[in-house]
Amino acid sequence: MAASVSFLLQEALQLSADMRIDLAEQLMESAAPTAEAISEQMDIVRTRMNNVERGLSRLVEADTAHQMVREALAAKA
Repeated sequence: MAASVSFLLQEALQLSADMRIDLAEQLMESAAPTAEAISEQMDIVRTRMNNVERGLSRLVEADTAHQMVREALAAKA
């Protein structure tokens, strides 16, 4: 099974960015998260929103955030 997932990942990475996002969204929708999982995610969202409102966190543009993640992952490699 792992080899199949690895193969699918490599194939998916050949798609355009928009197509990968669409694929990811469809996969997430098909996972049918439980009410508990959704509730936990909403708690995280509310906490993050409160942190921004209180000035404890700052908003970052998506492109900047993605670059920060890429750099953090590269530093671990």
